[in-house]
Amino acid sequence: MSSIPIDGFCSDSFQPVRDAFDYTMNLDSDVGREVGACVSIVQDGETVVDLWGGYQDQARTKPWEENTITCMMSVGKASASVCVHLLIDRGQIDPEALVTEYWPEFGQNGKERITVRTLISHQSGVLYADSAPDGSLWQPGVVERAIERQAPEWEPGTAGAYHSFTYGPLVEGIVRRVSGRTVGQFFREEVAAPLKLDYQIGLTDAENARCADYIATPGTPTLEGIKRDPKSPLYRAWAPLPKDEDFNSDNWRRKEFGSGNGHGNARAIAGFTACSRAAARLTAFNLSAKQPSTI
Repeated sequence: MSSIPIDGFCSDSFQPVRDAFDYTMNLDSDVGREVGACVSIVQDGETVVDLWGGYQDQARTKPWEENTITCMMSVGKASASVCVHLLIDRGQIDPEALVTEYWPEFGQNGKERITVRTLISHQSGVLYADSAPDGSLWQPGVVERAIERQAPEWEPGTAGAYHSFTYGPLVEGIVRRVSGRTVGQFFREEVAAPLKLDYQIGLTDAENARCADYIATPGTPTLEGIKRDPKSPLYRAWAPLPKDEDFNSDNWRRKEFGSGNGHGNARAIAGFTACSRAAARLTAFNLSAKQPSTI
C-alpha cells in the first residue's frame, strides 16, 4: 500500500490508472519522487478518473486536497488561444485579417503582413522581445512594446517554432484590443465561469490560498535553458523573466502571463479539453452543413 495518501474516484475499467498513480506516488517505489499530484480523465463526457494525492508543499505538511490547484505552465497557451477562437467564432476577429487591423502598433520591422492565423499558429517568427530589459516581465507594457519593435526570425508564415515566451503576450495584444479585457479576465468570464472550470490566469486571494507550491525538478532542460544557459535560445526568449523567479511569487500567481502562469488542476483541464473537442466536432458538423457555428 502507498505511503502517500490517495483520494478520489476511479471507475473499475480504469483501475490500471489508479494503480499507476498509486505506484508513482509511493515513496517506496523506484519512481516515488512526487510530492503531490492529481489526475483526471473524461471519456465521452463522463468523468471516469478523478484522483489526487500527496502534499501541497515540499515539507509535506499540507495534504493535497480535492480543490488544490497548481501552476500548469504552458497550458496557459491553449487557454489564451481559446480566447481568440471564441472571438473568431463570434465574428469579432477574422483569422485571415492582418494583425494590424486589431493591433496597429504591431506592424513594424517585417511584421506588417502577419495574419491572425499565422500569429496564433506559432508561425509568426516573433520568438523574442529583445528590447525588453532583463527582469522586466511584470513592468506594465514593457514586453508588449518590445514585441511591437521586434523583427521576426523568418518570413512569417513560412516556418514554425514554439513561441515559448511570446505566445501569451502576442495573444494578449489582440484579445485586449478587441474585447476590452485582458486574456485572464476574458477566460475567467467567458470560459471558466460558464464551464465551471477551476483554472485561471491570474489568481484571486481565495484561489491563491489553495495553491500548491511549484517545486522544480533539478536539471530540467527547459528551466536550465531559461535561467542558466546564456547560449540557449530559451535564455534569450525568457530574458524578461526575473532570474530569481521560483514560480511561487505573488507576481507569478496573481498577475497575468498567458504563456505560463495559469493555475488549475487536472479536473479542470480534462473538462476543458472535453468541451474543446466537443466544440470542434460541432464546428466541423456546421461547416459541412454550411451552417454558422453555434459555439
